[in-house]
Amino acid sequence: MGDNRDPIERQAVRILFILYFCRDNQVMTLPMFDDYLCVIESETKLQKIDFWIRYPDHLANALLMGCEPMVS
Repeated sequence: MGDNRDPIERQAVRILFILYFCRDNQVMTLPMFDDYLCVIESETKLQKIDFWIRYPDHLANALLMGCEPMVS
């Protein structure tokens, strides 16, 4: 049997979420397809966003560290 920790449905929803909310600028296409075109320019960017969504505790930590003033 497959791994139940991350079923295919959850993976599909995560990728659709990334495509919908984190897409890059629209590319030129036929007018009839404007509503269906979502582009992310690089696979690396997709993987980075996917990591932050999979592990929100790392995202929260990075955001908090970015807000702390640097003490020298």
